Amino acid sequence: MPGDIDGDSKGDVLGRLPNGDLYLYTSTGNAGTATFTARVKVGSGWNIYKNMI
Repeated sequence: MPGDIDGDSKGDVLGRLPNGDLYLYTSTGNAGTATFTARVKVGSGWNIYKNMI
């Protein structure tokens, strides 16, 4: 599945802060306000890229 970073067959999201910190938001499979778990920092230094798709 595209966007399934943790291998649980649910779409996950990566987000980057302006300082270059990269965060993973894993899907809970629920709709509404509990769609994703709390973010987990998975990297840094990603501010060298102008765009991420």
